[in-house]
Amino acid sequence: MRETARSARICAVSPAHRHDTIASMPRKSPADVAARRRSLVDLLATHEGLTPTDLLERLPASRRTLHEDLAFLQASFPSHVVRARAASGSLGRTAYRWLGPVPHLLPQPLAWMTEEELLALVAARGLLHRDDQAMPATRGTARSLDGLAGSIHHLIERTGLIETAQRAGRHLVSVSRFGAAPIANDVLTTCLSAAASNQAITFAYNNLEGVTSQPTAVPQRLVLIRGEWYCVAWAGMLRMFRLARMAAVTITTKRPKGTPANIPSQEVDDLLAQSFYATGSSDPQRRCRVVLAVRPGAWPFIQGRTWGSSQRVDEAPVDLPQGWRRLSFVTTGLAECRHWMLGIGSGVRAEQPTELVDWMRVEAEAMATLYTGLA
Repeated sequence: MRETARSARICAVSPAHRHDTIASMPRKSPADVAARRRSLVDLLATHEGLTPTDLLERLPASRRTLHEDLAFLQASFPSHVVRARAASGSLGRTAYRWLGPVPHLLPQPLAWMTEEELLALVAARGLLHRDDQAMPATRGTARSLDGLAGSIHHLIERTGLIETAQRAGRHLVSVSRFGAAPIANDVLTTCLSAAASNQAITFAYNNLEGVTSQPTAVPQRLVLIRGEWYCVAWAGMLRMFRLARMAAVTITTKRPKGTPANIPSQEVDDLLAQSFYATGSSDPQRRCRVVLAVRPGAWPFIQGRTWGSSQRVDEAPVDLPQGWRRLSFVTTGLAECRHWMLGIGSGVRAEQPTELVDWMRVEAEAMATLYTGLA
């Protein structure tokens, strides 16, 4: 009876007592928690390996809170948080390390995502995906996505909208990779990281003639051209490297001789404006004006597009047949321009420069000989 009465008294006062106790306890806001976890990431990123004991000496947190934060980071950033056996003599058997740049702490958490924003992420994931060409990137799984595509996939997963994104992507957004060359693992990510941090890279590069070189370059910008990635980098001058021809890309402290301390973004813009598709040069001696006479039947495939800088169109040249037009533009990518003209065939006629006219004439005669005698 006494025990029953005592229990009843405890039950009668406990709820209110617990409420007062909880109300008097200091609470951490979401911003405080995020800031503490950011401090934890900074520690892991600036030290080779820290045990929980090491971290508790540097962070104002309990052991329980620390383990909750570590579990959160491992679940949220599985490719960045690394667990390893601690060095001999360390207190604790497990050490933690952060790989790569630290994440950005959002000043305002995202609570909503519009349909257009979600589809934009799905489309970006597809553009960055580099798996089986026969499988649309929008149907990729976490196992088939890596690099930047995997990062977007993980971002969508963290929003809790992965199933919605899969349904939307399957029916609304698809990215074709017809004829696009695959790139090696981590090439895109390493080039992008080097460009963001102004670091140099060294890599093996295979040109179209099958010759392999080992250049050192400082990436400035990555450009997607006709479904394939290119890196604009300083290697004695601004050059464009095709990522599909790059292998064994690594960050290096060695920089090309004469690398400027700062390369204005406008110089990269100028290079891209004067290139043709993916070929171009910052060397002014390679700049030339291309002049083409265009048949009426080929004009719909050419009009409304920019083929080079200082582009001009003469709608009714007096020295050409009726319906023909004259197109001219400045480019440093004459080599690729020649093959583009071959694809149009007799729809265009080269008029300038002389180098282009002579090359097209030789190719046309060679093709005529090749087809002579075929039924």
